[in-house]
Order: sequence, then structure tokens, then C-alpha cells
Amino acid sequence: MRSIAINPPNTPSKKVFNIPLGIPFMNTLARWVLAQGFDVSQAYVFVPNSHSALALKNALAQLLPHQSSLLLPRIFILGKLSREPDLIPHVLEDEEPIKTQKNHTFTNSLIKEWLNLHPENSNFSVISAFQDLLEASMKEEVDWHKLPLLIPDSLAKHRQLALAELEELISLCEKITQKNGRPEFFYERWFQNKLSKQITRINRPIVLAGTTASQPGTWRLMQAIFQNPQGHIVLHGFDAELTHTDESPLPYNHPQAILQRRVYELGVVPAEIPHHAEETPNVERATLASNLLGFQTTNHRNPSITSHDITPFLQGFHIGIAKNEREEQTLVTTLAKAAIHNGAESVGIVTPLKKIESYALALETAGIPVGQSHTIPLILTAAGRLVMDLLAIVQTPDSVAIWLSILRNPETLATNTLHHELDKFEERVLRDFSTFHNPSSWFRGSDGATIAKLIHFLKQWAQPLKRKKKPVSQWAQTLLETLDALRPGSAKSDLNDNQFIVMREHIDHLATWKSESYITFENFEKLLNYILNIFHTQAPPASKQNHVFLLDPLDIRLLQFDTIILTHFNDGHWPRRDKATFWLSEKQKQELGFIPSDATIGQSAHDFLRSFSCKNVIVTRSTFDQGNPTDPSPWLLRLEANSPHEIWEAYHAYPKQALKAWSDYCQAAHLGAPKPPLPSLQCGIRHKPKIISATRLERLIQNPFQFFVTQILKIQELQPFGNIITPSRYGDIVHSIMDQFAKHPDRNWEATEHIANDTFTHFSLNSVQASRILITLKGLYRKFIAEIFDSTFVLSEAEGAIELSVGEHTLTLKAKADRIDIHPDQTATIIDYKTGMIPTQKSIHNLESIQLLLEALLISHKGFADITVPRPRAIEYRQAKIGSPIIKSTIVSGEKLQTILNDFAQMLPNLLGNYLNDTFEFSYVHQDRNSYNPFAHLARYGEFE
Repeated sequence: MRSIAINPPNTPSKKVFNIPLGIPFMNTLARWVLAQGFDVSQAYVFVPNSHSALALKNALAQLLPHQSSLLLPRIFILGKLSREPDLIPHVLEDEEPIKTQKNHTFTNSLIKEWLNLHPENSNFSVISAFQDLLEASMKEEVDWHKLPLLIPDSLAKHRQLALAELEELISLCEKITQKNGRPEFFYERWFQNKLSKQITRINRPIVLAGTTASQPGTWRLMQAIFQNPQGHIVLHGFDAELTHTDESPLPYNHPQAILQRRVYELGVVPAEIPHHAEETPNVERATLASNLLGFQTTNHRNPSITSHDITPFLQGFHIGIAKNEREEQTLVTTLAKAAIHNGAESVGIVTPLKKIESYALALETAGIPVGQSHTIPLILTAAGRLVMDLLAIVQTPDSVAIWLSILRNPETLATNTLHHELDKFEERVLRDFSTFHNPSSWFRGSDGATIAKLIHFLKQWAQPLKRKKKPVSQWAQTLLETLDALRPGSAKSDLNDNQFIVMREHIDHLATWKSESYITFENFEKLLNYILNIFHTQAPPASKQNHVFLLDPLDIRLLQFDTIILTHFNDGHWPRRDKATFWLSEKQKQELGFIPSDATIGQSAHDFLRSFSCKNVIVTRSTFDQGNPTDPSPWLLRLEANSPHEIWEAYHAYPKQALKAWSDYCQAAHLGAPKPPLPSLQCGIRHKPKIISATRLERLIQNPFQFFVTQILKIQELQPFGNIITPSRYGDIVHSIMDQFAKHPDRNWEATEHIANDTFTHFSLNSVQASRILITLKGLYRKFIAEIFDSTFVLSEAEGAIELSVGEHTLTLKAKADRIDIHPDQTATIIDYKTGMIPTQKSIHNLESIQLLLEALLISHKGFADITVPRPRAIEYRQAKIGSPIIKSTIVSGEKLQTILNDFAQMLPNLLGNYLNDTFEFSYVHQDRNSYNPFAHLARYGEFE
């Protein structure tokens, strides 16, 4: 590979500056801009992307909190310069025609733009097909809105293109026909080049910020700004990334080498921007981390630092190892809660894009307020937050009629009209709140302790009044008459004057409630509790503004956090391995517009180094990912290799020991258990499903709240995008293969492989995914052959139903059995394939897992059309764990099965009768803290203080 030695000049620059590694870039840049003495409102600042622009605006706003936005500099984003009206006049002074590009250049650039939008969803076969499609369609006029019709079905299924991505593709394709047939991003480069010719004559302060000057268009802009008398260039970490450990020069085409070479061509060495004294330890830590990772730095402030002097590095650095992804998620959630408890104002969690959804839901479920980063919008839907408020409002007595009116058409809750419907619902419900005067000011000066004391007093005061009914205003008035018991100085009160005044204001506002509906005190307490929580959440005190942010590595380069948690610190994520270009040469990658491999690896290392500008850095990893063993990140291995063994031993622990250590730490910090969620919900009978399947009936028994959310509100669990085998998708694959195999005339392994390969193609699985499933199928096949004889009749995916009369109503119970074996003695064995955990004997005996019990009951009552046997012999749950040939089973048979069936037959009418009762409560069942419930966040509110 071609390389070149870089010989820096000796002239310090007064126009080119560098912010050292370990210093927050945008914060320091903002201070430097405001300290230059020029008219800031007239300045132009060019930044690499929208994230940098947003970070710079936030930093300037913090330094000038009372200044008008008109006094801030004008910030421009490179790549979007042609959309800025302030720059267009400069370019139009010297207009020239643009040369037409070739079609294949259009296509490659369009693909590159698309991959920049969705780097995690790149797939080479899709890119190739898309490239052929575009080049063929460019020869004629194309209506780009018909693009989805032109994409082959196999391609659409393979990519699982979502509507939003298609809209972005269409938008990109429409740019082809703009600007006289040129793609807009080529027009941007042309505009940037034209601006570079004019920028030397612009009479105003100009700043180019960031390290993107290695791009061709930006290099011309960099030269022009350097020539402008008022131009300045600010780089970041320029002095910490010069050479490799062996002092060999960087590759000639490495982006950092290009940048350094072009800066030195200007004949200057970047001058260092001064930083605050309290940031010095972070600079030294980042410099030391650079040494340990294998980069030799030219840090002149403390050249004596070596890889053996690691005391500054170890301060605030921790490693947590978990056994699998679920344990790591629990570990990260616990660490975030502990960091906030110990006073951290901001905690950043850096996680891969495909993990954002699960981490967001896990944090919300644990009661941790999650902030939105500048890079990644949370995948938590707005519908989830609206429904969370709706579930709280529904407990108020005056909203029942409105609640039921929405539930008359529950399907609308699962469509795009959800936001509109809930907005109308909230508007109508909150009309009674209009009598209050500025309710958002209720909690000024209040805190969570005041709420807790008020609720405790209410419960004691209301004991003799539980069965009485009064309007809300009368309940509040009665409460005001007895509130003197909590006046400061009385025997029962430990409130101060301010807390007592705030509490009395709450009750005074409720005394103005206009509704005359008579309610019990229990409902009045729920109403008051809801009001307290919702307004406390909307207007918390400034001291309670602790947040956890989900981040992309880009945020580490721009933002500053007290504590940073780097998750999934394994090879493949740090650095990220691009699966789409794994087999492509560097030349092919360049032609297709992919980022070079050395740039990806180098940027990952630099992101890791910049994380050490935070006070506390926590690295977590799991030893298994989706059932496969993992390797630590090369950066972690290099740290271990360059550190003394006895010191590194203190930071290495086996998975269970590491998780237990953090658990003990959190218990010592007195974090406490999560607060209980909403106790229960109720719903009218006409909104309850009258046709219930076996799996949904089992869900009604195990977690009524989840049944309410999925079957009545019609809210489904979020599914990850892309070619990922989720448990439900894996279950569909296994059930499809076993169904076809059971019906196939030749029940041999060759037939099984043929069926499996067709199914893998249909579900668009790659070779690795297919090979793991084949291992499990081989175990299922052996078990199937060992127990099936010529006299055994096998039914697959058999459907049955039975109608039951409960009072004045009729319910239909239906079931779909994975497999039913009919034996010669006229008995049947019911088998269910589970791709997750299988029920235990105890859960079946306690009538908690009743799916196969209901199917057995249907056989006894002739609920299956093709089955006439009088009774079942056994029921069996069979576990098919992906990648494992070992098949585990839970079997109940003989007299034990008959006893359980008799108990279930007696319990079923009572269960259904309670279900049809208007007062039936869909309560939330609290599960183990390490378990994951995708709907738990909908059942919680106001529990984080």
C-alpha cells in the first residue's frame, strides 16, 4: 500500500487551530468563537453535518442564555449549502454551466446517499439489483412514485422495505430529474466549488469547524477560507492521530493522512486552543488511552506519560461482563440508575442501532427517564406515550363514557389515526380541568415527598368514608376542613410552611371542580393522584432534570456527558464490521461509494478515545450474542496487552461475578425496588373479544393487562427492521417446516432438507441462519422418526373450536394444534412446538399454562372436525431452541392429566364468567425484574423521582 511520510512545518498558525483530544469539541468551539472579539452575529460557521450544527447551537445557547438568536453566528451545514439563501448571491455572481455526469455515476452516488441514510441495512445483493434497476430506468422518463412496482417481489421481501424507506428512496430518485438532470448532491458539490471561488471576497468572519477537510470539495473551501483575511479553521484531535505504534506513516489515502497533508501544504502547524483547567485530567486520560490503543501522540503538555503509568486512566474506568444480551441489558439499566442516584447529571448509553429499541423500552420499563440524543430519535412510538396517559386518565370517573366511545371501534387505535383520536379524547376529557387557574404552576416549590405525605394522609383520613359518595368539589371541601391536622407545628405533621401551602393549593383547586357526578372517595383519590403525577411530571423542579441518553458513536465526538456506557463492546460492533462489503476489494468499495475499511476502523478507535473525555467510562460486553460466543473488541484486548497484569486483573471478572458485583453496589446505594404500576383497568362487555384462542386465553390468565393492551387496544409489540430472526419469526419458520414435513409422503431427511431450503428462501435467510436452524431440525426429525409408526395417524396444524354459553352471552374458544398423533388404541397425544421457554409441570398443574389443556378439552368435546377419539392420552410441550439439536420436553399424561383436565373444566366457566363481568379488572402482573415485558412501560407512570 502506498504511504508517505509527513514532515510538518515549524510555523505556528494564527488562522488554523486545534482542539486537543479529550476536550468537548463544540463546547470549546463555542467559547472560542465568542472570545475572538469580532461581531459574532455577522460570522459564518461551516460545520460537517446537522448533528454538529445542533450541538454548536446548544453550546452557544448555554453560554448566552439570555441573548437573542439574532446575535448568534450563521451556521451552515456542508453538503446543504445550496439551500442557504445567504450564500446563493455569492455563487450567482459567477454563474457557469454544470457538466452532465454519466448514468453509472448517478447510480453509484444515489446508492452512496441511500447507504449514508441507512448504513445498518446495507446488503450487496440488494444494492446490485437496485443499481441495475436504476440504470435501466434512466434511459427513459420514469415516474419515481412507481418505483415500488418496479422492484421485484423477491427483492422487496428480502429487504422488507418499510414504507418510510421507500418514501426516502423515491425522494432521492426524484432528485435525478432536478437541476437539469443532475442529482442534487452533485449540485451541492458544484455549488460548494463555486462558493470557494467567491468566499475569499466575503467581508465577514468565517470559521470552518471539524475534520472533514479531507473531502475534495471541502479542501477547496478550506483553501479559500485560509486565504480570506477573516477566515479561521478549527480542527479536533489533530495532534493525537499522527502515526501508528511502529512509527510507520499512515497509508497515503487514509482520511487522516489526507487531512494532515493538506493542512501542512498550507505551510502552518495548527495552534492549540486553550481549555479550562478542570478539563486537563480528561485530556491526559484521552492521551494515555491513545498510547494504550497503539497510537503515538505528539502531546507536548505532558510527554512523560507512558503505557505503564496508567493511574489517571483507571480513575473512573470500569468493565462489566454479562453472560448474554439480556443480562447485559439488565446490567446497563442498573448502571444507569446507579449513576443518576450518585449525582450524575447526564448519562450516555452508546449502543448499536438495532439495539436502540430494546434498550429504550427496558429503560422506560425500569422507570428511568430517557432523553433523545441529537443523532438517534427514540423508537418508542408516540402512541405508546399517549396510551400511557390514556390509561391513567381512564381511572377518573368523568372519562368512562368517552373511553368507551373510543373503544367502540378499537381497530382505529392501530392505524395512523391513533394520534388524532387520542388528541380528541384528551381534549374532551380535560375539559373539566379548564376551571383551574394555571395548573402547570401547581408544583412550583413542591417535591415528591409532599405528594407521598398527602396521599398517606388521604388514606388515613378516608378510612371511615370509603362507602360514601360525593361530588369532587364536596370531597375537596371536606378535606380542606380537616387539613389543619397537617399544619406545621401540629403533632401529626412534619411538613414545613412551604410544603403545607403547596398541598393546600392542590385541594383548593379541586374544590372548584364543576362536575356534579357522585363518586366514591376511592375514585376521588385516584383522580387526585393522577393530577398530582401528571403535573409533577410536566413541570419537575430543575434539580430533578436527570436524564439518560441513548447515543450513536457520533454523539461522543460532539457532546459531553458525566458518565458514558459503551455497550456490546465486542468485535463486530467496536469496530463495526460491514457485512455487505465483507467480500469486496477496496477498489470495488470505492466504486460503489462505500466507506474504506481503514477509515471505519480508525474512526471506531477515535470514538473510543474521545469517550475518555467523560468523568466515568463504563465498558460492558456479553460473552454470548444470540446464542453465539463473542470475542472482545480489539480495543479492549490492546488495553489489556499494554497494561500491567496485576492491575488489569482487578478489572476482569467472570460474568456472574461481574453482574453480582454491580448488583451489590446498587443495593448498597439504596436504589430500592421500582414502584408498582397501575393496579387494574376495566372495560365494558361489548368491547371484549367474544372469540378467544387458546394462546390468548392463556395470556388472560397469566397477565390480564397484556391481554387488554393487545386484544382490546390492538397495540402490537414493536418488531425490529431488517433480516433479524426474532423469536416469533423463528417460530413461524419451524412451524412451517414441521407442518410440511408431517404432510409429506416421504418422511426422510432428504425431504426435510428440501422443505427447509424452500422455507429458508421464502423467509430470505442467509447461510448462517439457515445452518443453525438445520441443526435444530435434525433433532426434531430424529425425535419424530423415533415415535411415529405405520399405525400412527398424524394431524398437523389442526384447527378446532367450541361454543360455550355463559349467562346471556356465547363465547367461542378456538385452538390450532401444532401436531396431534392418533394412536391405534383411539387415544391422542397433543404436541406443541415452543421456540422459547416451555411451561413447567408446576405451571400446568396450577392452571397457568392452559393452551394444550384447552386443546385436550376440545378433543373430549369433539371440537376438532377430523378427530373422533374419546380422550387424549398425553400433552407435550417440545422446546426447539435455535442452534441446538437437544430437544427438551414437558409431558403430562395418564391419571395426572385427567385430574388436571377436570380441574380446568371446573375453572373455565368461572373464568369466562368473570371475564364477561363489567367489573373484571385487567390487572398488571409484576414479573421478575430480569424478565422483559414489551408493554410494561404502558402500565407505569410517575414512578421516577
